[in-house]
Amino acid sequence: MMGVTHALMGGLLGASSMFFTPELFLAAVAAGFLGGLFPDLDLAWKHRESLHFPVGYTVLSSVLIGAAAATGNYYVVLASYFTASAWLHSWIDILGGGLEERPWEGTTDKGVYSHSLDKWFPPLQIIRYDGAPEDFLLTVFLGASLYPLLNGYPEAQKVVVASVIIGGFYSLVRKKLLDARDFLLKFFHSLID
Repeated sequence: MMGVTHALMGGLLGASSMFFTPELFLAAVAAGFLGGLFPDLDLAWKHRESLHFPVGYTVLSSVLIGAAAATGNYYVVLASYFTASAWLHSWIDILGGGLEERPWEGTTDKGVYSHSLDKWFPPLQIIRYDGAPEDFLLTVFLGASLYPLLNGYPEAQKVVVASVIIGGFYSLVRKKLLDARDFLLKFFHSLID
């Protein structure tokens, strides 16, 4: 799934703070949003392996949620939303496509790596690939759900709208990006040769 899909999902998870710690609402939404993005920072290394920890985040977020409920500490509460969103991201990626360059082809059995179990969870391809039309529809749904909850926070609402717009643009160009890259590589190779 797209990073913005995960971020909006995390932001919506953070919005649940309105029932538990309403005084931390906006900070919890931000922590959830950032936690939803965090695992995809491993795009620079081994994607869905370096920062995706489905089992590890499950344990860590459980401990932090328990500590947040027991203490009410500001930082522990925000850390619990951040890690719970990273946990959700890591598990939800299993519903998407695999790690191949063109995930819509469905040629790999690598979805998300579990360090704890030392194995790859296979991609279920319910959302066929990041940027697929169904991924964008999920982004729109999440954005439409989160936006009204942020009434009174216009800057946060702008982040939600920008996330949906970015998701829409990415969905439009997703399959064309690899073709453009291949064209540019051939072009530069022809200049060198």
